[in-house]
Amino acid sequence: MNNALLKKFVSSTAWSFISAVATKVSVVITGILVARVLGAQSFGEYGLIQSAIVMLANVAAQATTTATAKHIGQFKEVSPEKTGKGIALTLIFAVSFSVMIIGVALFFPLFFSNIILGSDNLKYVSLIVVSTITFIILSGWTQGCLTGWGQYRSIATINGIIAIVAIPGTYFLTTKFRLNGALLGLACSQLLIVFFSALACWKTLKEKNTTLSFKGVMTEKHTVLSVGLPVLLTGLMVAPMNWLANKLLAETSNGLAALGMYAAAMQWNAIFSHVSVVLGSVLVPMLAATLGGKSRKLDALNFLSGWLVVLIVIQPVIMFPELLAKLYGDSFLGRDFEITLILVILGSLLSAFKSGISRKMIVMDLAWYSVMSNILWGILFISGALLLREEGAVGIAKAFIGSQLIHFLFGLPYFIYKKILPLELLISPRILILWALPFVSFVSSSYIESTLYRLMIVVMIFVYIAATTFTLNTMFNEPVEIGNPA
Repeated sequence: MNNALLKKFVSSTAWSFISAVATKVSVVITGILVARVLGAQSFGEYGLIQSAIVMLANVAAQATTTATAKHIGQFKEVSPEKTGKGIALTLIFAVSFSVMIIGVALFFPLFFSNIILGSDNLKYVSLIVVSTITFIILSGWTQGCLTGWGQYRSIATINGIIAIVAIPGTYFLTTKFRLNGALLGLACSQLLIVFFSALACWKTLKEKNTTLSFKGVMTEKHTVLSVGLPVLLTGLMVAPMNWLANKLLAETSNGLAALGMYAAAMQWNAIFSHVSVVLGSVLVPMLAATLGGKSRKLDALNFLSGWLVVLIVIQPVIMFPELLAKLYGDSFLGRDFEITLILVILGSLLSAFKSGISRKMIVMDLAWYSVMSNILWGILFISGALLLREEGAVGIAKAFIGSQLIHFLFGLPYFIYKKILPLELLISPRILILWALPFVSFVSSSYIESTLYRLMIVVMIFVYIAATTFTLNTMFNEPVEIGNPA
């Protein structure tokens, strides 16, 4: 690919990946330690609360991050005044959503603890949960600002240091206070992220001579209406479905233990899916800045970079799922957890490819399509969860990957018609073979007992992916056409 584009992409994503690895690896390690202390059943309770936090906080944080980063990337070189008003509006957007959640928890405490968190015995931890939700949403805004200005190193440094502190801190609190301690550790780590990110954001705004201006912010309402709101609603089509599926599973016989397995598997889905979030933080501003031009190379980077990274990192997990089961403790051992883990991370591979479509639609102002299409996904997922919930964690995992696949296939005609997804990135024989590799790993892990033979297969798969990536790099090696900022 064009050296200048590739250099910019690599330099921008390097620190973002460090940040992502620090954050998500910290989450997984902490999850393993918490699971070993709590056991599968109590970890299932923890997983249900986490799904509520994701439903109420992470989707709002992602919407705020995306809208803020896109606005800054689009206007930072054009108008400091528009930039300041836009990010002020996204701050109002974030705070308003946080206040709404706090209001529900304060005025309807039993509803919040019993319905949302899953048990009336949890009403005393509602304050911790609400605080965590608020901190996550605010960190979405601060890190969106840093992302838009390209301050990836600052984000990586903050997240890395806090991740190092969070692991032993949360483990200590969990051993002392069990479930309450695990939740308190999560809240404290998010508070630290908000505090240090806000300091870095304030410093960056001063360096860029950009002032937050709340006067006349509605002149930049497109920032929320065309990006923030549809991304939020898209997330609100997804996260509540995951939360509802968790509740359905928890209500079955031995449901909390099964939910503990599913929650543990979803932690790995989160770390792999976060690759797309990292790339989105870099690619959305790049795509927004070149909206007026057509770049075949940027399209390839957008669709293939995150997908190829996830394709590589999931191979050992699919090949050796029993090793991860041992990390979580005796209550997670068995084929049920292994199959659940494999199905869930296959879903993360599909999500990585679909994320390229979502990023393209955001910069083309087609994000509202995602809101509508995710209604279909939600219906499919919950229907599958209802039908298969008696199969436990494996049943919910089947519903998860099945709904993802049907949803993707249903939207393909629209993506091709609107020229969102280049056809050459879909039907290329090389890419179709790459799609088949996870299934090769799955079959190998199921029927080959020898660790040495499985290792040899993983190495061969890595070599093939590397060779194919080099070929694809050559295929898309054409001059970049840069357009004017939109």
